[in-house]
Amino acid sequence: ASSREQELGSIGDKGRGQLTRVEPDKYKVCFTETFKNKVTFSQASLIAEELLKHEPETVRILYNKFRSAISFKPTIATVLMPEMIEKQLSEPSGNRLDAYEIESSHEREDTLKDLAEFQLAATLYNAMLENNW
Repeated sequence: ASSREQELGSIGDKGRGQLTRVEPDKYKVCFTETFKNKVTFSQASLIAEELLKHEPETVRILYNKFRSAISFKPTIATVLMPEMIEKQLSEPSGNRLDAYEIESSHEREDTLKDLAEFQLAATLYNAMLENNW
C-alpha cells in the first residue's frame, strides 16, 4: 500500500455536496459546468492536466456505465502514472507489461509520461460520455 494520502475530486455538481460532507479534508477539486455543452476530448484533456498537477501515482475514475434507459452500472477505471508502470515492470508478482526498447532512459520516461497523460484524458473522456445520457 502507498503511503501517499488519497485525494478526491468530482466532475459535475452531483457528487460535490456528499463528498464535502463525508471527506472534506480529502476533497480537493471540482469541475463544474462540464455537461452544459457537448462533451469534448479537449475538455477531458484540460481536466486531466488539472488532475496531474496533484502528482498522483494512480488515478481511479468512478462513473456510471450506461446499460439501458433505466439502468447504469457503477464502474471504476484505473490509470497508472509512469512511476507505477515502471514499478509494475520490475515486480515479479504484478501484471508484467512488455518492456519496449527505447534508446535512453530519459526518452523512456518522457514516452511513458506522455502515454499516461493521454490514457488519463481518454479514460476521462469515455467516462464523461458514458455519464452524458
